[in-house]
Amino acid sequence: MSDGFVVDLDAVTRLADTLAEQQQAVATSGGPMRQRADRLDTGDPTLDAETRALVAEAGNLVIRFADAFVAIANGLDAAVDSYRSYDAEAAARYRELTNAQPGTRVG
Repeated sequence: MSDGFVVDLDAVTRLADTLAEQQQAVATSGGPMRQRADRLDTGDPTLDAETRALVAEAGNLVIRFADAFVAIANGLDAAVDSYRSYDAEAAARYRELTNAQPGTRVG
């Protein structure tokens, strides 16, 4: 393409699929952290409580991070769908106007 705008739709789709697949692994990683924190016993109840609160906060951040994976994957999928739709529409309009086949240059 001479316009400098090239989109590898398959690569974008692979990225979206990878993010969606990894989301579950990321989302579930907070559970083991919380389990370990629940068994924590330093002998100082205040320190234990603060540590559990920090681990719970970290677990919530991990879940939000995993949710972001899904949001990004969905956005990438929507972008690919939109690109394909507009590309097909532009090709159809071009054929209507020129009675030409896609890839044929006019003039």
